[in-house]
Formats: sequence, structure tokens, C-alpha cells
Amino acid sequence: MTIFEKLIYKQNWTNDQHIRIAAGSIEPFTIWLSLKISGYNENNLSGIWVWSASDEGLDPKTNMWKWNIDNGNMPEKNVLFISRIPSTLFTEYFGL
Repeated sequence: MTIFEKLIYKQNWTNDQHIRIAAGSIEPFTIWLSLKISGYNENNLSGIWVWSASDEGLDPKTNMWKWNIDNGNMPEKNVLFISRIPSTLFTEYFGL
């Protein structure tokens, strides 16, 4: 099977197709595309969400939600809404 045959959508799911969509190798590109179509660019993206205080060398009792918001890591509401559209469509139409 060639690389192009692996990329072509087939009505009868193959395991490769299901894994590629469900595991997220396609979804980041569709999120980027949906944001681009909506007029957003890299300047509209927030910083990377920090999940653990230990990742930043902070006190373990730090409220990470507040810390991320204070440090510009919370995306705008519209960016979040638009970036969720691809996964919603994948779930609705492909059952992923």
C-alpha cells in the first residue's frame, strides 16, 4: 500500500484510517484550518497550558487554573469554540 492509498478516505473503514483520525494526527490540521478560515492566526493563540506546578518549579499548592489565566495561557472563547468544531464533526459523522 502506498502512502497515498493510506491517505485516501474509504467508505469501509480500515484500522489505519480510524487510528489516524481518532488518535489525532489529522485533527490538529483541521483545527488549524478552521481557525485560518475564521480569520485567526498565530497571534491569536495563547501560551501552552501548564498542567502541573512542578513543570514550572512552582509551589505545589499553586492554583494552576488561576496561574495559567494570569500568564496568558487561557485561549479566547471564540478560539476555543472554533477549535472544537472539527472534533464535533468527526464525532457526529464518523462516530469517533
